[in-house]
Amino acid sequence: MTVVSYRCFGKKEGSGSGSGGQPPSYPRNPMAGRTCYKCGDPDHFANVCKEYWEAKESNKPFVSPPLGTGRTKRTMAPGSERRNLSADSYTVRSESDETNRLMREYFTRKERARVEKIDKEKRGEAEREAEAARQEKARRKLEKEAEKKREQKERDDQLLYLIRMEIRRETGKKVESEESETRKYDRKTRKPVKTNERGETIEEEKERLRREIALLEAVEEEEEEDDELQCLRRRAAGLSIHEKRKRRKEMPIGDSPPMTTPTKRTGLSTTAKLRIKELRSAEKGKVTSSSILEAVGKIGLSLKHVMAGCGPEGKKKFEAECKELYEALTINEMKKACRLEKVTYGKRELVIKRLTTRRVLKAYDPVNIPLLVSPTSNTRVTRSAKRTEQREGKGTDDSSE
Repeated sequence: MTVVSYRCFGKKEGSGSGSGGQPPSYPRNPMAGRTCYKCGDPDHFANVCKEYWEAKESNKPFVSPPLGTGRTKRTMAPGSERRNLSADSYTVRSESDETNRLMREYFTRKERARVEKIDKEKRGEAEREAEAARQEKARRKLEKEAEKKREQKERDDQLLYLIRMEIRRETGKKVESEESETRKYDRKTRKPVKTNERGETIEEEKERLRREIALLEAVEEEEEEDDELQCLRRRAAGLSIHEKRKRRKEMPIGDSPPMTTPTKRTGLSTTAKLRIKELRSAEKGKVTSSSILEAVGKIGLSLKHVMAGCGPEGKKKFEAECKELYEALTINEMKKACRLEKVTYGKRELVIKRLTTRRVLKAYDPVNIPLLVSPTSNTRVTRSAKRTEQREGKGTDDSSE
């Protein structure tokens, strides 16, 4: 027979309140008469429904857990009491499980992304290192090839130098052998050998002249046949002239006389050249029709002889003569004329136009023409002056009678 043990919860004896002083009676099983709302069976609560059915299935007595009251003190350690297994706690627990699952997935994805990023960086670093190694290998290969080419060139140059030295040595031996043979022959014959200023004998001089003449004839034939050679020679001559022009400016050295630069003259027009020719012939007495009587260099006297006419035709003629005169001037004379007329010196055509305009304004400007005396501007005649004039008039009349 199974015995179900129950714990009694109640007040101590003598501690109850009431008239009789007897403690109240409590049931031995605090869950007796209570019904579980989950399964509908009595004598247990919903929070212990699982334990109740486990005990019932295993044919063991169900021992209800102790129920705490507000009057009893806490005897268990904090956090060791059983959790409330109500319906709302089940919902909260399912929500917390879902949250935990989502957080685990989030952290898993984050960790996977971090690992992928690290792997990608490692792969990129490995690729960069491989590219740098490949470039370094290619650079070393190019350097080796350049070094081989340089060494080959040095060997070729050295070999060519040795060949040239050997050729010179052989030719020198041949010349020495020929000279020694001629000396031996001269010693045997014991005849004096005549030499020229170069130390050559007659035969040697003849041979040299024959070679030079043959060379000149060959050059002349080549010049006649090859037009491209002539073109190249003309270009070479032009280049040599260009090189001479590119030389620096000559400077006086030592006691050399001072350098003089000729007067720079600009290109004159055909009209100016004809005018200069006419003026020069006028100086020699060949032409006398020129209105300018003196040399062009004497600008003051020449401008005095340019007469200003009346009317538009005279003005045009005066302007044309002034323009021709200024066109015939040199640079220094033009600068002098600019200083006299107080005109800024610049381009030749512009300066000539300014000087001509200045001369025309001086000659035809109404400001420079003296005004006529108006009748109202006469001085006022006093009475005494009038009487004196009348007396003088009468005296002249009497004397005439």
